[in-house]
Amino acid sequence: MNLVVVSLFDGMSCDRLALDKIPYLNVLRYYSSEIKDYAIKLVSAKFPQDDLYRLGDITKVDGNKLLKEIREEFGEVPILLIGGSPCFVAGTKVITKEGYVNIEDVKIGMEVMTHTNKFQKVLDTGCKVSDTITIKAQGIKPTTTTKGHPYYVREMTRKWDNKSRKYVRTFSKPFWKEAGKLTKGDFIGLPINKENTNLLDLSEEECYILGRYIADGHTRKDYKSSGNRHWQLILSIGDAKVERFKNEIKENHFSCYSHAKSVHRVVFSNKKLVQIAEKYCGIGAYNKVIPQVFLDLPIELLKRVIDGYMDGDGSVQDGVFRATSISESLIMSLSLAVAKVYRTNSSYWYLERPKTTVIEGRTVSQKDNYITSFRKQVQKQNNAKLIDDIIWLPFKESINGKEELVFNLEVENDNSYTANNAIVHNCQDFSQANKVRLGAEGSKSSLFYEYIRIKDELNPSSPPLYSNLGNIMRG
Repeated sequence: MNLVVVSLFDGMSCDRLALDKIPYLNVLRYYSSEIKDYAIKLVSAKFPQDDLYRLGDITKVDGNKLLKEIREEFGEVPILLIGGSPCFVAGTKVITKEGYVNIEDVKIGMEVMTHTNKFQKVLDTGCKVSDTITIKAQGIKPTTTTKGHPYYVREMTRKWDNKSRKYVRTFSKPFWKEAGKLTKGDFIGLPINKENTNLLDLSEEECYILGRYIADGHTRKDYKSSGNRHWQLILSIGDAKVERFKNEIKENHFSCYSHAKSVHRVVFSNKKLVQIAEKYCGIGAYNKVIPQVFLDLPIELLKRVIDGYMDGDGSVQDGVFRATSISESLIMSLSLAVAKVYRTNSSYWYLERPKTTVIEGRTVSQKDNYITSFRKQVQKQNNAKLIDDIIWLPFKESINGKEELVFNLEVENDNSYTANNAIVHNCQDFSQANKVRLGAEGSKSSLFYEYIRIKDELNPSSPPLYSNLGNIMRG
C-alpha cells in the first residue's frame, strides 16, 4: 500500500522506524512537525531524505496547502495522520489488569487503572524526545515526566475553625494540574482498588502461604525419574518464626525440617500453589510482586497476603510496619495493597548500595534496596488525606531534568492512567471525559485544537486513511 505520512509532534520519528518495517506499506513521503532542535538533528542524521518535508511548529502548518501539494504530486493517495504528545520516561510503571507494566511496554487494548478507580482500555501509545522534570511526592516513586503533563490533584489550604479554635486543613475539589506548576499545598491522587473478585478461588490460608512465598519462598523446578515435575513450594523460615507459622497453617499439609543455622525449610507439595506462585508472584527475589489478581481480591483475603508477606520479610516497631526488598514492583504493589486493606498511605525510599560487599570473608554481590513503611491506622498527624477512595499525597518538590525519550498513553472514556501509582491525565490537556477535564483553558489545549484543525484541513472529499498513533504499527 502506498501512502503519505503526516506526523505531528514527531519527536525522534519512532513511527518512521516502525512504518519502514511493515512490508506491505510504502511511504511515498514523510512530513513531520517538531520544534526541538535535538530531536530534529537526531532524526535528520537517520532520515536525511525527509529534511525537505519538515514542517516545524505545528501552529504554522497549513493543512489546506499541504493537502494541495500531496494531491498534485501523488493524486488520491491515502494519508496517515499521526499525533500525540508523550510524557513519561521508560521504566515508569503503569497499573494494568495484568499488573505493573512499564509504560514503554503498554500495548493498545490493555486495560489500565484510571482516576475513577476503574480499568479502561488503552486506545493509543506514542514516544518522542522532550524536556523533562522529576516530580517528588510523599509515598510515590520520584517520577520523570514533561512539565505539561497533568496530575490529578487537590489543593490544600488552612482555614480558621471557630468551633475547634484552630486552623484546619481544607481540600479543594480534584482537578488536573500540570506537573511543572505543582507547588507545596498540592496533593497528588493515588487510587484505591475497588475490585472484589477471587478469580483463583483462594482460601485465607492459601493467601497467607502465597504472601510468605513472595517474602522468602521459591519453587522446586527439577523432575522425578518418571519425568514428572516435583510440585513443591518451599519457604525458608527463621527458627524464631517457625511456631507462629505452624499456628497459621491448619488446612494445607506441609513438611518442616532444619535446613541451615537458625533456618527451617517448610515444603508444600501442592501443584496449585506452585502454579499460582510462578505465574503471578514472580520467580526470584528481584521479580517478586503482589500481582494484580491478588490486589483485586476481597479485602479479608488481601489482608492475609499482607500478613504472610510481613511475617516473612517485614518488621514492626511502635506500630510502624516496615519492609525492604530488591524488587521495586513489590514495594510499590505493597503500597497499593495497604491502601486497599487499611485505607492508609505508605512511604517509599530507595537505597543505593555498593555492587559488592564482604560477608564472613567472602565477596558477594548485592542489589539496591527499596523500602516502605506504613501504619494500619491513620494517625492524626498524617500528612496524607483519604477522600472518595483516593489517597491524596503531598507534593514535595520538582527538579528540572534533561531532554529524554518519553512515552504517553491515550485511554478510553476516562482519559487517565497511573504513573508510578500517581493518577495522571492523557498528555493532551483536552479530554472528552464528561466529569473531569482541563478543557479549553489548559495551556496545551491549543495544541489539541491545532491537531484537529490540521486533521480537518487534510480531510479530502475522497476518504483517506486516517489513524491515531499506533493503530497500524502496534494494533
